[in-house]
Amino acid sequence: MFEKHCLDAKGKQVKHMTGVGVSLGASLLANMAARKGKKNPMTACVGVGCHFDEKCFAFLKHRWFGWNDFVLGQGIIAACRKSFEEYDKLVSLPEQKIGEELKQVWTLTGGFPKLQCKTGGYTAEDY
Repeated sequence: MFEKHCLDAKGKQVKHMTGVGVSLGASLLANMAARKGKKNPMTACVGVGCHFDEKCFAFLKHRWFGWNDFVLGQGIIAACRKSFEEYDKLVSLPEQKIGEELKQVWTLTGGFPKLQCKTGGYTAEDY
């Protein structure tokens, strides 16, 4: 798509491409952008997701009885490990890096809300 619509006959970029993802699409877009790094053909990527506050995660934590929470958390870590590594290389502010904290996350509700806030440049308390 990039080659067909954004490059001229000589291979020079003449148009820009922006990616927009909603919910799971935002996750896929962010994952792709992180893995492509500087080779990402998009000029900009915008992700729109659901807002989960502490009450939501508390509900999920108690309703999922631990096992599903653990499996989903490990699934995200396994699927996105490479993306998290690339993300840490791309961010300019050290307080937004998540690699070390990710090693301490075992469940979906046990650490991802904090990491989500951190990637936005906030602490969970400030958010």
